[in-house]
Amino acid sequence: MATSLVPLILIPQILFAGLTAVPTGVARLVGATMPATWSFDGMKRLSSLDTLKEEGSKPQGENEGKGLFEHTRQLNTRNIEEARNQVKEYSKRTAEQLEEHERELKEYLRSRAGTSTSSSTSPSPVAIGSPPVIPEPREVSDDLSNYVSFLHPWGSALLNVAILCSMLFGLIVTTMVVLRVRDR
Repeated sequence: MATSLVPLILIPQILFAGLTAVPTGVARLVGATMPATWSFDGMKRLSSLDTLKEEGSKPQGENEGKGLFEHTRQLNTRNIEEARNQVKEYSKRTAEQLEEHERELKEYLRSRAGTSTSSSTSPSPVAIGSPPVIPEPREVSDDLSNYVSFLHPWGSALLNVAILCSMLFGLIVTTMVVLRVRDR
């Protein structure tokens, strides 16, 4: 009978403990009653690894509390915006230089047409600066061994231990009560 009860106890723990995804809604509430939720979260927190998702990410960590995926997306978005601004500035500066050169060239041609001698000097060639350097997009590494998926939003290192101890205490008390009732 005990072996047939093991899957009934373990499968809900695996489904609701948040091993693969962040628990939401009713799954979060059901998962809070499962010891696996708190023990897995405790192990993840003791590993001191940062998270892939925002849930549980450390605000002072390298991903600024956003998780690796969101931090990388925001970093790339910021780099794209800065690159666009640099390209606009470069285009504006180049257009101004070309207009200035065209004005100087027209003045030179006018002065040249009015006199038979070439006393005015020809305008120097346009010196267009180097184009802006656009940074490469930051990619998420294939090796994610330095990250955990997420940390439970309600957990902490001390709270996880306290909840597990209280669950163990509740199990011991319940077992003792059941055995006493059975003995009568």
